[in-house]
Amino acid sequence: MDTPAARLLIDERDASLTSFRMADFDPAELVDWDASDEADDVPFIARLQTRNGPAHEDDLIAHDAQRFGDWLGPEDWLQRSAWAGFRQGEQRLVIYNANRKAAEKTLGVDLIYYHETRDCFVLVQYKRMSKSGTSEWRYYPSGDSNLTEQLERMRAIDDECGKLRCDTDDYRLSAKPSWLKLCQGDSLMTDARTLTPGMYLAREHFDQLHKKFRAPGQPKSFSRKTVERYLDNTEFTDLVAGGWVGTAGFGSEGVQQQLELSLDGSREVVFAAVSGPSPSKPQRMQRRRDRGATAQRP
Repeated sequence: MDTPAARLLIDERDASLTSFRMADFDPAELVDWDASDEADDVPFIARLQTRNGPAHEDDLIAHDAQRFGDWLGPEDWLQRSAWAGFRQGEQRLVIYNANRKAAEKTLGVDLIYYHETRDCFVLVQYKRMSKSGTSEWRYYPSGDSNLTEQLERMRAIDDECGKLRCDTDDYRLSAKPSWLKLCQGDSLMTDARTLTPGMYLAREHFDQLHKKFRAPGQPKSFSRKTVERYLDNTEFTDLVAGGWVGTAGFGSEGVQQQLELSLDGSREVVFAAVSGPSPSKPQRMQRRRDRGATAQRP
């Protein structure tokens, strides 16, 4: 059913799965989810079924959940909230769905991802593409009344992060946190592990294209035909998992501030926080090979 609540749930689901991929956690942990429950107040995380049963029984994960959950504000402020936690080696991942508004009054989804050890913060704002008939998926900025204000907020975040100077050798290709994901508006998927197809654009890249497209004779929409370069799901999540994009030394106070701004701006927030040391690339690649070998066993 194509309702505001159903569209919100699609993006909420994708943001949660993207968090899982950015943390480079084993997707085999995610078994299924209940797509049949049409109640507006049941977030994706509350519908998720995992391989080992309830995902938040570990004492350390519960401790992290309480600590990071304090950033979301008093519990009675949240009409829709749920969390799940996962452990992989020495790392722990906590994912929240939080919203202070009813689903039909929510303006979209922000994914806020924070890697505590790296002090790395990434913000992804979701935008939905549409199509008519057999045409391609397109996003029309002129039809989005919230875009101007949202881009201003993202520019302010990027500018603030750009002013920071920190003594770190944790190199980034880009230390600005703000990204947009233009998602296909497909009907709700039942697979608990598959990300929604779409295009990731850094906020600066989106701004550049947006300015170009406003000129006479230029395309008026974002699509795979009008945007030559973008990141797909695999490329983007691999860059985040490897620490190549996202802030360096932004600080937990800054992340908390962005959480508050998203919630106050009538947006659903999927907030993911990863604790514990990051594995090196050889370790991550070996872990993926091990997963593949396990999946091929009869």
